[in-house]
Amino acid sequence: MSVSDFIKDSMMEFFQTGLTVGSVVSAIARLLVALAIGFVIYLLYKASFRGVVYSESFAMSLVGMTLVTSAMLVAISSNLVLSLGCVGALSIVRYRTAIKSPMDLMFLFLCVGVGVCIGAGMIYIAVIVVALFALLLLIMAKSRSNEELYVLIIHYTGADITEKIQSILGDTKYKIQSTTIRKNDVEMAVEVRVKNKNLAFTEDISALENVNDMTVVQYNGDYIG
Repeated sequence: MSVSDFIKDSMMEFFQTGLTVGSVVSAIARLLVALAIGFVIYLLYKASFRGVVYSESFAMSLVGMTLVTSAMLVAISSNLVLSLGCVGALSIVRYRTAIKSPMDLMFLFLCVGVGVCIGAGMIYIAVIVVALFALLLLIMAKSRSNEELYVLIIHYTGADITEKIQSILGDTKYKIQSTTIRKNDVEMAVEVRVKNKNLAFTEDISALENVNDMTVVQYNGDYIG
């Protein structure tokens, strides 16, 4: 049988078979499962988020992506011609949203993978993957250090202030990342690691005579540009 004959037979089968009660029930069941597992992924994302700004719209889009991916697989899995048409249609789609967080990207791939498994009827694989992913997040949370990283942006006047700031920091883990000097004005960026949000030393630094202002930024390793 040639490829053209195979495609013709697939088209005839597609138009002759039509909808059956069993196929409709199966499709609805898979979509409901995709919705439920997508909501579980949403809860995992919300509980494990460690970024700078939490986006509820992005979190809810994880549920939609799981559901839509599953629906696409349910639609194209029954017919070769329809699957080829969907591949051609989706090949022209371009997404411009930049994903800068590796964790966000991992959640997106999780939604696509789970949606594919559910749409293909392998629901048990989707459940196992989500369970293992939740276990991975739990292990990561337990192994994470209780130290928090902050960046101090200090503007002051006079070079002698540097030694006073270092004296106030004392045994605190810190590292001077940069120092910018503009005539008599100095901007210093200091990376400090503290436990239990113990930032009492910031009041002592602010109280120094020649310190103009200070900004305290909690840093989690993600750059927002």
